[in-house]
Amino acid sequence: LLDLSEVQLDGAATLVLTFSIPLDPDQDFSRVIHVVDKKSGKVDGAWELSDNLKELRLRHLEPKRDLIVTIGKEVKALNNAT
Repeated sequence: LLDLSEVQLDGAATLVLTFSIPLDPDQDFSRVIHVVDKKSGKVDGAWELSDNLKELRLRHLEPKRDLIVTIGKEVKALNNAT
């Protein structure tokens, strides 16, 4: 993981995880990457993988949240590395 940032994408707050190598698009990211709000629990939404396979995006976040992001070691790169 190179970076984790909140950005505005198409007018909506979006959590962006940037990786150094392309990710395997044939995996269920919701099983290996978890986002939890410290006050209200699990954050709903679906991960979107960018065209370059290096960014995962979680769109339409509510503002002013204190989030915990957990990335499991099972996340696979395109070259099958974990």
